[in-house]
Amino acid sequence: MSRSGGGDVPNEPQSTPPIPSTENQMTEEDLFRIKSVVTSSAGSFNRGASDTADQSVISLADSASNFGDHVGDEFDEVEAVESDNNHTDLQSRIFNGWMFDRKRPTNLQLPKDTVTVLNFPKNVPIPQCPEGIDPKSWTKAFEEATVYLIGTAHFSKESQEDVVNTIAATQPDLVMVELCPSRISILSMDEQTLLKEASDLNTQKILTTIKQSGVVQGILHVLLLSMSAHITRELSMAPGGEFRAAHKAVMQTQLCRLVLGDRPIHVTLQRALGSLNFWQKIKFFWHVAMSHNASITPEEVEKCKQRDLLEQLLAEMAGDFPKLSKIFVDERDAYMTHALHSLLLKNTIEKRLSWERTDVDWQPLRVVAVVGIGHTPGIAAHWNNPVDIAPLLHVPPTSTSTKNYINLRSWCDKDSQIGGLVFGRLARKEVVLVLFAPADNLNYSTVDFLTNCLSADVTLVGNVSIDGEDAPLIGDGFTLTTTRDVLENVDATTFLTQNDILKHSTLAPDGLSLRAQVGFSCALRSGCEGEDLKNNAEKFVIGLDQLAFASIDKGLFLRKNMDPETTTKQRQLFDDLSRGALQYKDFTELNSYRGLATSNKDDSDDQKMVPIVRITRDGTKYSRVRKILDVTVPAVFGDDPNDLYSRLIEGLRRRVNGMVHVMLTEMANQGAVYPTMSHVFLPPGWSCLLHLETPIFSETQQHSFRVRLHKLFNLPLSMPCLRLAQSITFVPSKLLRSPHLQITNYKSRGVVSTVKGDYNYYHYMQDGFDDAGWGCAYRSLQSIWSWFILNGFTDKPVPTHVDIQRCLVEIKDKEEKFIGSRQWIGSTEIGFVLDHMLGIESRYIITNSGSEVPERARELMLHFQTVGSPVMIVTGGAQLAHTILGVDFDENSGECKFLVLDPHYTGSEDLRVVLSKGWCGWKPASFWHAEHFYNMVLPQVPSNVL
Repeated sequence: MSRSGGGDVPNEPQSTPPIPSTENQMTEEDLFRIKSVVTSSAGSFNRGASDTADQSVISLADSASNFGDHVGDEFDEVEAVESDNNHTDLQSRIFNGWMFDRKRPTNLQLPKDTVTVLNFPKNVPIPQCPEGIDPKSWTKAFEEATVYLIGTAHFSKESQEDVVNTIAATQPDLVMVELCPSRISILSMDEQTLLKEASDLNTQKILTTIKQSGVVQGILHVLLLSMSAHITRELSMAPGGEFRAAHKAVMQTQLCRLVLGDRPIHVTLQRALGSLNFWQKIKFFWHVAMSHNASITPEEVEKCKQRDLLEQLLAEMAGDFPKLSKIFVDERDAYMTHALHSLLLKNTIEKRLSWERTDVDWQPLRVVAVVGIGHTPGIAAHWNNPVDIAPLLHVPPTSTSTKNYINLRSWCDKDSQIGGLVFGRLARKEVVLVLFAPADNLNYSTVDFLTNCLSADVTLVGNVSIDGEDAPLIGDGFTLTTTRDVLENVDATTFLTQNDILKHSTLAPDGLSLRAQVGFSCALRSGCEGEDLKNNAEKFVIGLDQLAFASIDKGLFLRKNMDPETTTKQRQLFDDLSRGALQYKDFTELNSYRGLATSNKDDSDDQKMVPIVRITRDGTKYSRVRKILDVTVPAVFGDDPNDLYSRLIEGLRRRVNGMVHVMLTEMANQGAVYPTMSHVFLPPGWSCLLHLETPIFSETQQHSFRVRLHKLFNLPLSMPCLRLAQSITFVPSKLLRSPHLQITNYKSRGVVSTVKGDYNYYHYMQDGFDDAGWGCAYRSLQSIWSWFILNGFTDKPVPTHVDIQRCLVEIKDKEEKFIGSRQWIGSTEIGFVLDHMLGIESRYIITNSGSEVPERARELMLHFQTVGSPVMIVTGGAQLAHTILGVDFDENSGECKFLVLDPHYTGSEDLRVVLSKGWCGWKPASFWHAEHFYNMVLPQVPSNVL
């Protein structure tokens, strides 16, 4: 049989281990290949294993497990049937890692009532046929792909026999087992070792598990291990024998690969814990702890051989914990269905393309899947439709409360007594923030300052008592009790679920921001500055109720004691503006007025109003303080306009009190009067805005001030949160900011990891500067630089093209004539500029072809998850630069997409055009051309930048 596109058949595989991929870091597949080759050379001919087989375990979930420590050589379970090792005409049967002309019987003899045959799923689209291949034969290759789904009991010799017999009969290309890398050690241990492990679940092992997984998740993991160990001891049989039998059968089958297809156990446990509140956790732990105390009867032993006992026990708890059955069984059914879909698609493509260069008959792809019998109905039910895997991998985020506690513990004395303050919105029965402090700092002065810095609708509503410590309780609100263990366990849901009085506020602060400015001026006598400042502030606060606020163009009006008609009219106007708004980006400016004549009976339009008058006083014995107080308060849909007026007055009261507190503190510390500036922040994870009055003094003093604020508000000391560049300006930017956040029509395929924080979009032709055709790398660098500014890592302005060129000349990378030229720059120059001008170090990823870029998707994913900076990618051959903002990585199939910001755009700052035309959007792996090499620059974040 002759086909187009033929080529040389590769040489017979050697017995030496293959060279590991990706620099010096071996993957699990590399390790297993080395292990397999060594094992084969030691005696695989005698066992019947092929010395040409490229046998490996492929992880679909996680490459972080210590795989090399787990792969064993000997097993005591059912012996695998030896395959036929007649190697005649080997080169015509094996090509590109695939074996053709397997000896597959025409009439399969499969175990009765155990194996479900699944054909290619009806509603999963078949990939487009490549050019030069017959479309009908291409489609037929997918339609003939088959999965043999074996339902097993984890404590059953019969299940082991079913697995071995099915693999021997079907002669598959791949075998998928219901394991993830964290549970791969089950393949390496023999029966006696596992029985010994079950009887030796000692305190040290329990503590190690808890230390690795966190308190709550670790306890759950230990309880499940203990349950499994109890069943193992009662039955005198170790679980997972069918998986070990599958592994050995794979080793006996030429060019067959073992695939780990279950969801990572840590994701399952974290999702399970996230679905339970505090009392449900206790109840569930009690169920699991008590379930392995009773003995198992001989009748139950037989039942164990017919179904998965662990899943049965979980199913019996479904009445009390309905979400657990969904997470432990239903979601994993869907996950493994997606894994099988991905295996069929990816491997049918690879096998069909490889077959083009052979002279043997086509053999369809076959996959054997070994799963617990409780999963077979669910997989069959999901089979014909695509599965969205992203929700199945979502892990509930760590609560802000536990993060705050951990941030505090990172710097305070370990023996300090700690207490907590709960801030919330009583009218909405909503907890906004929990702050922790050493007992010495828990006083009314601290609480007043904290309250003055929060939104005007947020007040102190309660306290937190930790481990019964004798920390002061402030105010007359409720008191929550908790423990250090709960707070230190970042996998747990927030401890506030222990209390059903309050609910949590949404993470994104909803509502419209109402902004107003009011002037404050006072004269301070020399030597009496503190006293005069406080007296003037008190007088200012007393007169606040004479203020009114209005926006003439929007028809908005707020004042004290509005009549019902005005209130109804204003409510409608404010509701129209606040519906769907977010405080950090949607705002309305209000002008402030002081009423010269007020009337509770008449709010007519002819009410006399004049702008606020600023009064100055002369005299050499006085220092003058002039201050514009900026107030920002939320207007949420449904708010009463009278409440909005009271909120504005309260906001102004808090701003002036915050100013006084800061100025008095600096008078005491610095011996001088420092004016302040008003700034608004939204720290990461917060659901309300933070309002700060910051003194105007040197950068060294500013740094010390920010450190104190980070500690006071439980913010991390490892990253900036309160630099001026991170404040909310409420001024529309000339540049598009973080346009990727407005992409709403993308459906993820795997784990999506994106840039952390904002950036500005720089592209060709901005600011009237014509750099089309040569300036893409400059523009990408500018976008990255803006990220460092907006996320608080630098105050230096974004450099121009000439600034960048001048820097490269200064460090002797370019000649003087380079300044002002239209010469292109690449990845090396970008790294030089970041290092020289910002002190930012960078990591580099070098690829020889665009086809290698997808292979680095996992590395990019880890970069975005840990560092979070944009990544610049430069095309060597075509001299093109782009900015990668994120990656969507499907760990099952290895498929990935890239979120790309394209600097080659030459239009105006039109978000609709930028998104609809793909200038910022998700790109497939084919976006990177195979004929070009690519270099990536991964900027790192500096330390000590608060």
